[in-house]
Amino acid sequence: MRTMTTGVGVLPPEVASDGDQENAGGGGGEVLYMRATYERIVGSRDAVSYHLISPGTGSSSPPQELSVFLLRTRGD
Repeated sequence: MRTMTTGVGVLPPEVASDGDQENAGGGGGEVLYMRATYERIVGSRDAVSYHLISPGTGSSSPPQELSVFLLRTRGD
């Protein structure tokens, strides 16, 4: 058994851009984040995935899953 802190939130534009308005990127400036324990799986040099599995909070609550897949593409 281990202690795990989880949370989600939004960083406001002035915190997300760290005061640098030139590199804000035009996406509204807000940054969404999720804090949790992830399992990292490397499929190859060009593919990695992160999996978050929460066991649920009770017997009637199903487990929650989130998977993020990152693939590197090569331009010609």
